[in-house]
Parts: sequence; C-alpha cells; structure tokens
Amino acid sequence: MKKNENLIKMIPLICTILIAGFANAQETNPCKTGGQTCYFGVEINSILCGYSVETYCNGMLDGKEIRYEYSDVTLKMSLLGADVDVGIQTMYAIDPATERAVKIEMSFKNNQTVVASTTNISGDTAYFTSSTSGVSKTIPVDRDVIFASQTRYPNLFTDFIMDGISEKKYKVYNPMNGEVAVKGYTKKSEEDIILCDSVFHTLVVEETDFSSGIKTLLWLNKSDGYNLRVLGEGRNIYLADKSVTSRIALADMDNVLFAKVGKVIPDFMNLSWLKVRAQINSFGENITAESLNRPGQKFSGSVTGNYIDGIFEIEPARYTGENAPPFPPDFRGSPGLKQYLEAELMIESDDPLIISEAFRITGGSKDSWEAAVRLSRWVAENIAGALPGGISAINTLKTQGAECGGHSRLLAAFCRAVGIPARLSIGCMYSTYYTGSFGQHAWTEVYMGDAGWIPVDATISETSYIDAGHIRLGESVTFRPVEMEILDYKIAGGQTAGIDLPVSGTFKAYTGSYTDMESLTVYDFRFNEGCLAADIPGQWLLALNEPDDQGRWFPKITRQMAFSFIKNNAGIVEKMILHRFATMKRVPLQDSLLKGTPEEYLKYTGNYSFAPARLSLDVLFPGGILTTQEPLGRSNERIGYTKKGDVWTDETGIYEIGFTTDSENEITGMILAVKTEFLRGEPVTEVIEPVIIDGGVQEGLKKYDEIKNSGDNGYLFSENVLNRLGYRLLNEERTDDAIKIFCKNVQEYPESFMANDALAETYLKTGQNTLALQYFLETVKLNPDYEYGKKMIEELKDK
Repeated sequence: MKKNENLIKMIPLICTILIAGFANAQETNPCKTGGQTCYFGVEINSILCGYSVETYCNGMLDGKEIRYEYSDVTLKMSLLGADVDVGIQTMYAIDPATERAVKIEMSFKNNQTVVASTTNISGDTAYFTSSTSGVSKTIPVDRDVIFASQTRYPNLFTDFIMDGISEKKYKVYNPMNGEVAVKGYTKKSEEDIILCDSVFHTLVVEETDFSSGIKTLLWLNKSDGYNLRVLGEGRNIYLADKSVTSRIALADMDNVLFAKVGKVIPDFMNLSWLKVRAQINSFGENITAESLNRPGQKFSGSVTGNYIDGIFEIEPARYTGENAPPFPPDFRGSPGLKQYLEAELMIESDDPLIISEAFRITGGSKDSWEAAVRLSRWVAENIAGALPGGISAINTLKTQGAECGGHSRLLAAFCRAVGIPARLSIGCMYSTYYTGSFGQHAWTEVYMGDAGWIPVDATISETSYIDAGHIRLGESVTFRPVEMEILDYKIAGGQTAGIDLPVSGTFKAYTGSYTDMESLTVYDFRFNEGCLAADIPGQWLLALNEPDDQGRWFPKITRQMAFSFIKNNAGIVEKMILHRFATMKRVPLQDSLLKGTPEEYLKYTGNYSFAPARLSLDVLFPGGILTTQEPLGRSNERIGYTKKGDVWTDETGIYEIGFTTDSENEITGMILAVKTEFLRGEPVTEVIEPVIIDGGVQEGLKKYDEIKNSGDNGYLFSENVLNRLGYRLLNEERTDDAIKIFCKNVQEYPESFMANDALAETYLKTGQNTLALQYFLETVKLNPDYEYGKKMIEELKDK
C-alpha cells in the first residue's frame, strides 16, 4: 500500500561485507544458443537459497577454437530484515589444447552497483582490468600458474585421478582480484554419491587456500575431473536438476553473522573498555594470536586453523591529532604504505569524481588529521545506511547509500586520493541489535605518521575514534561467530557493568510507551546507563543524545532519525514525534517541464532521488507553489508545500523539505523529513491478548472493560486496535472469537465504517447472510460511495 515504506524504516548499520549482489547482471553468456547446461543447488546452513546455471560450449575467439565455461549464480538472502540478492557471473574462455584460460570475465551487480573485471592471458602474462573501478595491472604468470574454472579441474584430474598422487600444491590465479594464491590439495577418500538420481564415482579432495585459511572439500568426478559437490564455510553446492531454480528460499544471514550475547548496553558508542570471551571462525587471511594483539586490543587464547578461542580486552586510545603529518602529506618514500595509497578494486581512489570531492572537502585543512576527520564526517553525514548499498567507493558516492563496507571503502578512497594512507579494518562490532549482539562490521584506519594507524568508523558517526565494542580480526576477513560472551565493560566516565543509575527527573518525564495509532507500532523509552534510550521493536535499543535547540533527540549512532516530545497544558508529555530524514541527490529537469516557473524558484527545481528507498521526487513550482509527488505513495496526486523560514512544509505537517547547497551556493540536494505521531501509552490489546490466550475471548473483553472503566491513561483505545485484534484471530481460524471482537468494536464505535465493514465481511464468509446484509447496509449508510457494499446488498437481498 505504501510503495516507499523503506524510507521510514530504521536502516540498521551493522552489516555484512557483501562483495556484490545481482538481479540483472550483464549478459556475457556465449553459450545461450547451444552447448551443455548443468544446474547446481546452493545451500547455506542447510537452507537451499540459491542455484548456479553452468553452461559449456565450443566457439571461436580471435580466430582460435575455444571452449567456453559460463557460470551464473543467484542467491537469495535476508539480512537485518532486508532482502539481499547476491550472485556472480563468470565466463572462462579456455584453450582446449593447453587446458589454460585465455580470457576470464566476471560481473557482479546489485541494483545500481556493478563490479566487473576482465583478465586476458597471453603467454606468461595476465592483464587484469576492471571497467567499473578503473583498476588495471599486469601479473607475471609462468606455466605453473593454474587458470581453470571452478567447475572443472584438469590439473587435479591428471595428477590425483590419473596419476594417483595424494598431495600437491599449485599456484592458482584468482580472477576476482587479479592475484595468484597458493593452494594445497590432499586426497581424502573415494566415494560413490547419488546426485540427480545418478551414481557418480568420485575422489574427495580437500582444498586449502593458504592465503585465506579456507578449507573446502571437493567431490571430483573420476571420469572427467568435473566438480560435482563443494562443502565448506557453511556452504553445500551440489549437482542438481533444473527444478532447483524454482525451489529456493531466503537464507537468514542474521543467524550466521550475529553472535547474541543477551546484554544490552544502550550507550555502546561510549564504551571505553570491554572484555569479551569469544569463539570465532574467520576466513580471508591467515590469523594468529600475535596478529590479534594490536594497539588498543589485547588477545589471550589460541588460534587454530583460523578458529579463534580466547578473551579479548579492548581499550582504544583516542588520538587528538598531536604531531599529525602536514597536509597534504608525502608518504611516497614509504614502501610499506604504497598499497594503501593506490587505487584497487572497489576502492577507486583514482576516480576523478572521488579526487575532486576529496580535495573540495579537505581544502584548507591545517594537517592530515583534520583532513581525515573532515572526510570521515562528510561520509557519516552524507551517506545513508542501506543494505546491501553501494559496496564500492564510487558507487557509494554516486548512490549516497551504503552498508558499512561502502562507507569504509569510500572514506579509504577519499583519504588515498589526497595522499593519506588508508585501509579497511574488518571484524565485528557490538550493538544493541537482537538485545545485544556482535555483528560483522568494517571500519577505516588512517595512517598518521608517528602515531601509526588510527581507526575511525564513519558508518556509525564515530568520525574521529572507535568505541571499545570493535574487535579487529584483519583487513580482508570474515566473521563467523560460534559463541561470544561479554565479561565486563566500562562506559566513558567510569561507569562499569551492572550499575543502575537512578532516573533523573529530566528523563523520567519522557519514559514510557508511545504508539503509532495507524500501524500500532509501539516504541518504548527508558532511562538506561545515564541516558534516555529508544527501544525500536525488533531492531535496536538506541541511546539518545540530549535534545538540540529544536527539541530533537538524535540517536548517538545515526542522524537519519530523531525524536521530539509534545507536552499538554499541564506540562505532561502526551505525544512523541518520530522524525525520519532522507538526503536526496538533485538532477536538473528538462526545460519543457519548467515553463512558467518563476525565476526565483528555478534553482530549486529538479529530480531528487534517494537510492536506498528507490524514491524519486520531481520538485516543480506551478503557480509559484512547490509541489512533489506524494513521498510515501499514498495517492497519485501531487502535494503542495508552504515555505516556513528555510524549509517547506505540506498542509498536514507530515512532510518537510529543505535544500542543501555547495560552496558556490548551488542547490545540490534535498533533505526530506517525514514525521509520524505517536500517542503516549500502549494499545489496550497488549494486555487483553494474553488474557484471551489464557482464559478465552470473554475474559479478554471483561479485562478490556475493566481497564477502560478504570481511567488508566497508560492504555490506548481505538477502532483500529480492536480491528487488528479481530483479524489476527481470524487469521488463526478462530472465527467465532473474531466475530465477538468485531461486535465489541461496533458496540464501541457504532459510527465506524471500518468496524461495521469487518463485521459484515466476516458474517458473509461464515454464511450468516442476514447479519451480513444488516452490516453492509450500515457501511453504505456511513459511506454512500462504497460500491462493493452496494453490490453485496443487492446480491444478499436476492438470496
């Protein structure tokens, strides 16, 4: 019903490091009209959530005969309530005489985000280029380097199956990043497996990637060396039939990427010290106990095959900028920093747009620390939280929305563009999600000369520091928690775990429940560990900063939402207003749409878009009045706004528009604010539903009357409250109980069209036509334009 509802939802900020997702990746399949096709199922944690379509055919490339192997993978996952389509397309062009690839193309896509690369192999040289990132490099590759697809292993077929060896290492080219890695293979067993109703004789081989620590089991068909099954990192990929494409379901990645600890620390951004017992699986690079000990992070325990088991103590020091390098800095003579100053895949620091924006933001900085903090603050304030988001630096800049990886890569790219070494830091971060949990997270480290690497987290607006809830595992790792437990912690200022502070009078006035009477969403406000905190159901417990000069309480973790409170004449808080903000980019409109626009308003006109919510609004001034489409899609009519100071507001007060400008006072964007009113109190059904479950609907209605007659203003009554309860019972096939609730609603609100219509429909479905007719007559009386009701009246009269 509300087609842009994502705009008004809190976009969680803890995130996975997604390489890419694709819904409509570019078409590179050379085997569309012929060849052989195979299907593979993809399970994650035993859930069939994806498939791969593999096609093979012969063709020509540059006048030579070629065997093409094409792979198209689709995965369906959910993360923090957002659906995420993830996948990859790969094309290998293989010389059948040498079994060596001569060209490899890869394409990743997620909505507007594309990451694509091509590798051309000529003799002993590979030429890697990325058309989307601008990165290119030349890699020496001797004849010992393996260029083979992931579905067929000619080297393993020859060495392990034909020659019978049991163990060997190979240099294997990785087309995703244009690098050569050493992988070891060990024969484990021979096994007959049944796939697609056929028996295959296989050799089971364990693959070890020594650069990442990842171990994978492969089931190789003994007759030709094709890979029939892959098992590792919670993935199970296996040969299937075409029906697999219609049988997939969403895999809930929250269960994979979060470690629930059952301890809520609302003011977690002020954590100054944290002690955690952790058991974690991590892949992507080799981890040792020594590598986990860093400035501000102490680890005691063991690391066995990248399985971490021990205790972390986190106490990051806050850098003040003392003795920071000058700006712009010059680190060209530092070989160890070279890679952190160059562009790379998804950190496109040589892109002209990134370079120009980075220099604009940092212009006039007194030193490199001020420049880095300016860039960090810009990313925090201008890039909205979105899943999966921009992913790469340039796409994040263009779409203005990203997950933590996109935020961190953009900041790293900005810093590198102005000569400040920067890199990603990956591990996990504590948040109040899932009533306290650690989730996979990325942030940025900037190099400040003698002070070393300084961590900052623009994703959560920690623009010059990180809190002690960050556990660093490496630069290109994954976080797969087994179990984690918070042992102790301190909040900045000296507060330790387990200390409950008394609620001050200032905060007590705002504590309690507040309800959106349309959606019946309930937010709870409580005093917790020295600050007011908002409990958003199913999402976060958000610690709030104290109100600004407009009375808005912003969460410490985000500027995308705020809360304000309305008091009655007696000074008692009776309402809460939820403010949600979307920063939208401007694109000029065609001149034909601007005819008749007064000159003074031309600079405001344009199309403004917010990619994370797929929201697009045209700002026009017919008759000198600012108008846009209805932002939440509640109608097809354009709505008008009246200017009040520096902002424009619609007549309902729900929407507010302000404009952003650049250094030359040109309009660059728009900030759309959406307001939702919550009444103080909770729906009375929160109390009577448990009574209905325990004692039946009559007891529930009795409790309803008791509460209403008591005058307790902590509970809210409305026709919508009872209507929702009735439909919940109806969905549970408790029709008689639902009718009793609907009858009570009509009794309480006899002039309500909603109440009478629900009762009419329910009587109709249960075959009680006389009663259905009675209430349809009432609905038409209340709403003379109700055509469906008129139709049903005529039909029921004839029965």
